Order: sequence, then structure tokens, then C-alpha cells
Amino acid sequence: MNHPFQLTRVAQICTGFALVSFVQVASANDAEIVMVQGKVEVQDQKSGLWRNAVAKQELRAGDSVRTGDSSQMALLVRDKTQVRLNQLSTFKIKEAGDGEGGTSLELTSGRMWAQAKQFTVGLLRATTGLIKSQRKLSVSTPTATIGIRGTDWEVSVGDSGETVVSVFSG
Repeated sequence: MNHPFQLTRVAQICTGFALVSFVQVASANDAEIVMVQGKVEVQDQKSGLWRNAVAKQELRAGDSVRTGDSSQMALLVRDKTQVRLNQLSTFKIKEAGDGEGGTSLELTSGRMWAQAKQFTVGLLRATTGLIKSQRKLSVSTPTATIGIRGTDWEVSVGDSGETVVSVFSG
């Protein structure tokens, strides 16, 4: 009789569903600012007003961020994409994907670094680590749209709008 095995399997599945539910509740925001240095402002898409940014501030799709001279900031998008914005940069979260969905960002000026990591798909795959997928991420600038999957990279927009993409790994 395999009752202990079946009960263990049922317990694992229930725990997995509980974890997924917790993660969904915990990640209700699209992004969170994790570091602010110097003058960093956030524009709420609803009010249109620019306000000083603070660490642990929550952001939603449609919100914009800008950095002043000798300033920088870092944020973590809901899908665990890490973003760092350099001085004199303006950036917008167009869409924050979750799981296999995509994240869409916009850099209108300045320079940003980001890291989009691979993630394991599915509950059973998460426990075995056998199959990995890559997060879908796109960044638009005034002159380009870049599709990125699972890598470290930097995008900069020059004064005349030219876009330069540097890939560091992946």
C-alpha cells in the first residue's frame, strides 16, 4: 500500500499551491524601488505629478522615474528583473509581466542596466529544476525596441536619441 507516498505527494502539491498564492499576493505591485541615491523622482501615471522617490516605494505600470545629476536608483520588477538607472535618465514601466508573461520598459533618455534571469517553469519543474524558461523583456527607446531574454545588459540613449545596447552575459 502506498498511502504514505500518496499523502506526501498531496501535501507537496498543496504546499506548492499555497506558495504560489502567497507569491501572487506578495507581488501585487509591478515594481519596488530598492535604492535611491541623490535626486530621484517618480511620476505617478494617475496624477502626473513628480514626487521624490524613496526606497521601498511601490510602482505600477505607467509610472515613470527620472534621476538627477550625480544620482542613481535601482528597482526590482515583479518578475524579478533588476534595473539600475544612471544619472540624468528617464524611464517608464510600460508593463510588468509575471511568470512567463512579458515585461515592457521604456528608456527615453540616459542609461540603464538590467538583469533578466532564467526561471524554472511549473510546480514540479521548480522542485526538480529540469526545465528552464526565460523571461520575456522588451525595452523601447526613441529609436529602437530591444527584445531580451535571460541576460545582463545595458541600454543608453544619447542626446540625439541614438540607442546603444551592450550585452554582458547571456
